[in-house]
Amino acid sequence: MVASVKKESVVTVPGHLAVIMDGNGRWARRKALPRQAGHRAGIKPVRAMVEHCAKLGVKHLTLFTFSSENWKRPGEEIRLLMALFVEALNSEVDELDQNGIKLTFMGEIDRLHPTLQETIRVAEARTRNNGGMELTLAVAYGGRGDLVSAARRLAREVAAGMIDPEEIDEARYAEALQMAKLPDVDLLIRTGGERRI
Repeated sequence: MVASVKKESVVTVPGHLAVIMDGNGRWARRKALPRQAGHRAGIKPVRAMVEHCAKLGVKHLTLFTFSSENWKRPGEEIRLLMALFVEALNSEVDELDQNGIKLTFMGEIDRLHPTLQETIRVAEARTRNNGGMELTLAVAYGGRGDLVSAARRLAREVAAGMIDPEEIDEARYAEALQMAKLPDVDLLIRTGGERRI
């Protein structure tokens, strides 16, 4: 008789999980609600995801929350999104801080409303010394824009004689990106059912 061997399942937790937050507007439309209701409803699952990732031991969680392409939306929707962002940050920063989560931001922060910029500065300063999971919110960020900004930065350094064009390789280019401060993404999730990156 052969004894059955029970295999233990091994769970690998990604070191860096990135999530493209998408689909809130479509969710609201399906429920015959205004888009703003979808954006507001999206806060609850984000909170649950942050809590779950921290408990699992994810070291870095990056949420792409407002892409640079979102500036094309109607002005009123953008205004409401920015107000919701301020409200959510103010209501969540205490708990993030108490749980040791470090909050950082990337993107074209200088394009945001001054009130949101100040809220971001306060939240980053409040959690700067926390040693738990690093939660990065990409706001007014786009991958293509990041590539263009990096190219411009390197071009300025070449024009100023700081570097030789031959010194620009993959590593040098990667260092010029906003994502350079984070480790490579291990797993990318796009919510909302869209199958595109």
